[in-house]
Amino acid sequence: MNKFKIFKYILAIIFPIIIISCSDDDESTTPYMTGSITFDYPMYVMAGDVLSMEASGILDPTDPTYYWISSSDYFFTDTIWGNKCSFVIPEDQGLHTFYCVATKDGYNNSTHYSNLYTIDTTWASGSLTGIDRGGLYVKDQRDSKKYYYVEIGDLLWFNQNLSYAGTEADPIGQPWGTYNCLGCLFGRLYSWNEATNEESKSGLGNGPQGICPEGWTVPTNEDWENLAQTVMENNALTYNDTWVGIAGHLSVEAYFNENKMWQYNPINVKTNDFKWNALPTGNSVDNNQRFQNLLKLGMWWSSTEVDEDNASYRYLYYDDSVMPMHIIDKKGYGVSIRCVKKK
Repeated sequence: MNKFKIFKYILAIIFPIIIISCSDDDESTTPYMTGSITFDYPMYVMAGDVLSMEASGILDPTDPTYYWISSSDYFFTDTIWGNKCSFVIPEDQGLHTFYCVATKDGYNNSTHYSNLYTIDTTWASGSLTGIDRGGLYVKDQRDSKKYYYVEIGDLLWFNQNLSYAGTEADPIGQPWGTYNCLGCLFGRLYSWNEATNEESKSGLGNGPQGICPEGWTVPTNEDWENLAQTVMENNALTYNDTWVGIAGHLSVEAYFNENKMWQYNPINVKTNDFKWNALPTGNSVDNNQRFQNLLKLGMWWSSTEVDEDNASYRYLYYDDSVMPMHIIDKKGYGVSIRCVKKK
C-alpha cells in the first residue's frame, strides 16, 4: 500500500471521530440568557441619598435569580439577593461601580454594571474645586443660600450661577439632567421667561429682578458690555461683538471630582483674572426635556429681549477665545443666570 492510500485510510478513521467529538461539544455548551438586564439609576448622587432600583429584562429563562454586588464593597459589603436593591449612598466622593447579575442553573450568567458619581455639594470645596470665590457674599433670604460676588467695572457680579429652585408648590428652573446635586454645584437652568419674569429691560444696572435675590438683577445688554469693556480694556466693544480673547480671563480651571471641567486648548488658557469663575455647565432644550453640553459650554442670559419671541445669551466654548452671543426662543431653551448689582 503506497503512502497516499495509507494517509486516506488514517483520515477515514480519524475524521468521523472529530465530527463526533465536535458534536458532543456543541451539545454540552451552556446556553446564554436572552435579553439584557435593565434598571433605572441616577448618574450623580449625594451622600446620604437612598437609592432604590429594580432589575428586569431577561427574557429566557423567565425566572432568573438576580443579585447585586459592589466594587470594593463601597455601596454594600454583602451580596443583595433579589431583583430589588436599596442602599444608602456613603460619603466618599468620586466614581464608584456596582453590578447586577442574573443567574439560573443551566445558563451562563448575565451581568450589567453601572457607574455612579458621588457628589459633595459644598460649593468650591467639595466635589467642585479650583474655584476662586473671593470673600464677599450675599445670602438669599428666600432659601438662605450664599452667593459669592466680585466687583468688575461698574457692577457687582455673582461669580457663581444662580441655583434658586422656587418653592415646593411653585418650582422654577431645572438642574442639568434633573440631578439636584448638580444644581447645588453648577446652578440651575432657566428659560428667559422664568429668569426675567417675562420682563425685558435695558440700561446699565437696570435689569429686572426676575428670579435674582432682592437688590440684584438679571444683566442687561449694557451690563454685559460693561463687563467686556472692563475685562478687555476696550471701551469700543459692543454687545453684538464676539469679544475675541475674553474667554480665558473669565474661565476658571476647575475640577469636578478631581477631573478637569474644561478640556484643554492652547488658545483658551483659563486664567480667571477677574474671579468670574465661568464653568461649562451646559443647557436644556425642549422645556427641560433634554440636556446638552455639560463640560463643553457655559451660557448666560441677557434680560434685554431681541423681540417678542426671542432673547439672547452669551456663551463660552472650551476651544475658542471668544464669548459670542446667540439668539434663541424665550420659552423652551434653558441656560444659566448671573445676577448683578450696580455699585
